[in-house]
Amino acid sequence: FPVTIGCVITDSVWLGVAGIEGLNGKPFEVFPNPATEYLYFNTKVDEWKLFDIKSRLIDQGEDTGFISFLSLADGTYYLRYRVGNAYGFTKAIKLSGEK
Repeated sequence: FPVTIGCVITDSVWLGVAGIEGLNGKPFEVFPNPATEYLYFNTKVDEWKLFDIKSRLIDQGEDTGFISFLSLADGTYYLRYRVGNAYGFTKAIKLSGEK
């Protein structure tokens, strides 16, 4: 059976991480990941939304270079971000740092 793999384009906006550049033309990155207190971007993000594993909106912001993870429970989160007209998604992990 044939398998189709591709990207979805809506109003000329790419959905996905391909082609989003950070500082000096480098790929967009979040760090540290996993994070204990803050998750930083390697470029300014115009807007972002953070979702839990059940797709519930946990937090959102705009025009920032970081997200505070201080009030979040340990676990896996999904970050949707916009840089210019491009949208991307990435996984972010929160760890308490306690041993």
